[in-house]
Amino acid sequence: MAQQQALGTQLSEHDLEIYENVMAAVNNDTVVRESRVPIEVHVEDGIVTLSGIVLSEVMRQRVLFAAATTPGVKKVIDHLYSDRQIEQDIARALAEDPLLRGAHVEISSYQGTVTLYGVLESTEQKEAALKLAGGVPGVRRLHDLLEVDTKE
Repeated sequence: MAQQQALGTQLSEHDLEIYENVMAAVNNDTVVRESRVPIEVHVEDGIVTLSGIVLSEVMRQRVLFAAATTPGVKKVIDHLYSDRQIEQDIARALAEDPLLRGAHVEISSYQGTVTLYGVLESTEQKEAALKLAGGVPGVRRLHDLLEVDTKE
C-alpha cells in the first residue's frame, strides 16, 4: 500500500495534486492494495520517486505504469525492489566474495526482510555474509540464522 511523503515536506500545489493522483492510481490497483506492500511515493517538481518492496516483477511494472501514466508526472525514478531480486543480488554478492566462495547460504526475503540460513566454517565468514547481505539495496531488515561449524 502506498505511503505518504515524509512529514514536514512542503509540496507545491501542483506536486501535491500529482502526489494524490499517484497515490490513488497505485492504491487503485487491487493486487497492490491487497498485498499491502510497503511502497513510498515522493514528488518534487513533477518527478516521482517510488521506493519500497514489491512481491514480483509484474507488480513492480504495474506500480511504475500507474505512476508514469498519472497526468503531470514528468519522470518516474524507480527504487522498487522485488524479494526475488533481493535474493538474487545477495546470492551474487556472496558468490563474488573470495571468503565466501563455496559456502552454502540459503537466502529468503519477504518484503525486504531477509533471512540467511546455513552453516559456515568461521565467524569471519558469518560476519562477511551478514555485512554483504545488509548492504544490498532493498534489504530493510536482516534475520540471522547462520551457524558456525565448531567441529575441528
